[in-house]
Amino acid sequence: MRDRDTVAVGQPKWDLVTVEVRCRRFGRGQQNYAAFTDAYGRDVTRRPGYRTLAASRG
Repeated sequence: MRDRDTVAVGQPKWDLVTVEVRCRRFGRGQQNYAAFTDAYGRDVTRRPGYRTLAASRG
């Protein structure tokens, strides 16, 4: 069985919160996350509902 989460179409903030949570969980640090947001152009931690999404992923 394949992981459908990686191929589904949905809200970008769902995928973006996963990146942020994994940076924290796996010790990648704030610098890596900041580099990602600089390149991507969005920081999901500034979006309404971030805490709820992060809690559901973490």
